[in-house]
This record gives sequence, C-alpha cells and structure tokens, in this order.
Amino acid sequence: MHWIINRLSNFADAQALIFGDSVVTYSELHNKIQDWVGFFEQHNLPRGAVVSIEGNWSSTTCALLLALVNNGNIVVPICGVPETKLNDFLDIAKAQYRLLPALENAPEAEWEMQATGRQANHPFYSQLHSDTHAGLVLFSSGTTGRPKASVLDFNKLLDKHQAMRQTRRTLAFLSLDHIGGINTLLHTISQGGALITVTERTPDTVFAAIERWQVQVLPTTPTFLNMMLISKVITRYDISALNLITYGTEPMPPVTLRKLSELLPQVQLKQTYGLSEVGILPTKSRSSSDLWIKLGNSGFAHKIIDNILWIKSDSAMMGNLTKKDFLTLKTSSKLTVTT
Repeated sequence: MHWIINRLSNFADAQALIFGDSVVTYSELHNKIQDWVGFFEQHNLPRGAVVSIEGNWSSTTCALLLALVNNGNIVVPICGVPETKLNDFLDIAKAQYRLLPALENAPEAEWEMQATGRQANHPFYSQLHSDTHAGLVLFSSGTTGRPKASVLDFNKLLDKHQAMRQTRRTLAFLSLDHIGGINTLLHTISQGGALITVTERTPDTVFAAIERWQVQVLPTTPTFLNMMLISKVITRYDISALNLITYGTEPMPPVTLRKLSELLPQVQLKQTYGLSEVGILPTKSRSSSDLWIKLGNSGFAHKIIDNILWIKSDSAMMGNLTKKDFLTLKTSSKLTVTT
C-alpha cells in the first residue's frame, strides 16, 4: 500500500472532502479507496495500464485517483472535453481503459470500465513500468495543432508532500486535470486538511463556500480575483477564516493586487509559479502588494542566463507524448523556461 493511503487512515474522523452538503471523513475516503481496489480486482484492471478518469471533483473521483496511483497505473484525468475532441485525447494518451460514471457523483459500483484496445507502447510508459511507479498525463492546449500531453512520474509528485506541514482548509478552485488542481489535492490530504469544492466558480458560489466551511486557503487566478473586486462579493460574506490567497496561471495586474491588499489586510496574497512540465515551484512574495517573487530550491534548481530562466526539477515531466524533443516554453512573464 502506498504511503499516502496508509497516512489517510491516521486522520480518522477529520473532514477530508466536502462536496456541496456532503462531508467525507478520512476514514470514509480510505474505505472508498479500498472499494476501488476491490473494483479493480473484480474487473481485472492490470497494474501499470493507462487509464482515463472522465469526471471532475467528487469523493469518488478523488478516491479513484488515489486507488489508481496505489495500483501503479498511469492516470489520464479528463474534465469537460467536448465529445468531438475526446478521442484525440484518448489516442494521444494511448488510454487502454476508460472509467466512466453512470451519473455525476455516482458511487464506484455504478462506474463502467471500458477496454479501448489501444496499445500503450511508449518509452515513457516503459520507464514508469520499469521503476514500478504510477504516472500522470496532463493535457494543455497549444496555439496550433494537437494538444500537448505531459507525462509525469506520479510517485515523485506525491513524495514532495510526504513531510508533515500545516493542516489547512483549502478550496479546490482548479480542476482535477490541471497541475494546480492535482497539487491542491495532494498537498491538502497529505497534511490531513479539508478540501472544499464548488459546483461553479462564480464569486458568490466561492465565497458562500468560504463562509460556510471556514475556508482558510483560496488558490485562484487573477481573472477571478478581478471578478471578485468588481462584484464586491467580500462585503456579502463572512470571510474571517480566510488567511491566504494564492494566485497564478496568468499575469496579475498591479492595480488588482494593490486593491486586494488594501481590501484584505488580514489575508496574505502569494504569487505561485508552476507548469505542468516542471511542477509547482516553492515561492516567496516580498509582500502582499508586490509582484516580486523569489523561487525556492526545495526539489528544484534554477538559474538565469541571458534573461532566460532555466529550471531543473525532480518532478519535471518525463516528456511530451506529441513531441520527441524537450520543450522551450514562453511564460506569461516573458521568460523562457526549459526542462
């Protein structure tokens, strides 16, 4: 059994996952994972097979993700992809099995496993099998052509969270097929925190959840924070529990950050930095009103040569399924990142 599964049982009756009105404790989450293990045995799911999860946040999908990691599978989370593009995603990932819910939030007994007949004969997958590690395939859309598919070693992503740190109540803002959403899930449950999800990412829905469930951490985007300011939503809800807002994925307008720091003096505003290709880097902001950040070195090394930021990461992607060479990426800060 993987260390993360064993750790969950130690948190017992603490709240683990909250979906709408439904609260799932760590004991219940652990039991759901065991139910999925039984499902795999019943349906003869091979260890190491490439498996798509086609559903967003729910206690069932979270338990499924962790059960697949425990089974050494290569996981392909797919959320909200139109049917016209779904086969492209499955083809690129070489998904051998699809796991599909009969209905949204259906229990594992009501999920269907479909064998696709695809062969997952890729060198990245062979390396994961050789290391007996689970894998993760994350898609990001390019400006042209087919979507990019980054292959990551899931064991390395998880092991970054093995050290015990602060237990917090965190809102899951980014989806399960985004590196930020995966990182939020792993960090929260590895520390015994509570992960709160919302049905839609509108200011009122998010801040109603913050008030009701005493959310302490909101990882989000500058676009959402600007919407929050325009809607004046913080005047309508009690957000006294909130003490940290992290923002990333796109540039933060300085005027937005300044207004936020003035309106929320009790909340730390922290810029994050990460990519599917290298993972989420540790960062330190100079102040809540300053866009300056310092990149940490825990699990990462970086240097700047000729205004190009070079990053070396223990959890960097193994490669891109749609490209044979290493990627050079233009980030929002106009820097070039290479893995």
